[in-house]
Formats: sequence, structure tokens, C-alpha cells
Amino acid sequence: SETYLSNVDFDYLEEVWRDGWDEELGTIPAEEVTDRAIHYIRRMDAERYIVHYMQPHLPFVTRPDINSNMVTTAGVRGKGESLGGLHNKEGYGKEELWRATCENLKYVLDSVEVLLSNVNAEQTIISADHGEAFGEQNIWNHPCRTYIDSLTQVPWCPTSAVDSGNY
Repeated sequence: SETYLSNVDFDYLEEVWRDGWDEELGTIPAEEVTDRAIHYIRRMDAERYIVHYMQPHLPFVTRPDINSNMVTTAGVRGKGESLGGLHNKEGYGKEELWRATCENLKYVLDSVEVLLSNVNAEQTIISADHGEAFGEQNIWNHPCRTYIDSLTQVPWCPTSAVDSGNY
């Protein structure tokens, strides 16, 4: 956000990474994003909101035993391994990496569920920025300018949200 966005682009821009970063996890916890989103959505009257979670991107929050790559600035190599490194160098199988990714997705969707039951939004979309190749065409990560379905097709899940006021 620091490179590409400013408060001029939005009614309000909350950069959670600035003070919500968890050094031990090497990412922004989903709960931190949910807490901020609920706080601001309940207090603001914007036409629309964008809430961006880091998960299911690496690192595997639910599997700290897997030395997965920490989130970093674009172009900066972080601690840990990418999916490709975990598979090719560390010897993790496709099924175990898929399970860990699904666990990371479940982790963030649990927070999304809390968000959707604590804000009002008649129209809500749950989506993602990209997928992972998981070995398709011998590609493991999501390299730029690689156009295969697993990397370019993203979910588009319309739903709604109703504030129960219980969080």
C-alpha cells in the first residue's frame, strides 16, 4: 500500500501492516484485520469497503513447523521457503502442502465469518488476488506474467453481512 496507494485514493486507508504486524508469525494475523474492519465499518458511512487479508498467502500460520516464506516487501527475499522451495528443496509432498494451504484458508475464513456477522453489508464479495500453481506445468509459486488457470482464475463468492453486535 505504501508504494501504490494513498489516502487520496480512498475515504480512509487503514494500513494494518504498519502496527498490526506479528513478528513471530511473519505476517499480519487475520484477527487483527477483522478487528480493524469491524471497528471502522461500524463507525464510517462509506459506499463500499475493501478488507484485504494476507492469508492464505504464506507463511502457514496454522503450521509453524513448516518453514514457509514470511511476507516481505515485493522483491525482497524473506525468511523461509516458497511453495516451490518447500516442495523441491525441503521435500514436502504436494498433498501436505495442499493441506497446509487449506488450513491457512480455513484460518482466514474463520475471521471472515466473524467479520460478516458483525457488520452490515447487503452485498459482499469474497475473492482473492491469485492462486498457486501447486506443480501445474511444473510451476509451484505464482510468478508474474505466467498465465495458467490456477494462477489467474480467482473465486467470486457473493454473500451478505448482518451485524449481530456480539463482537
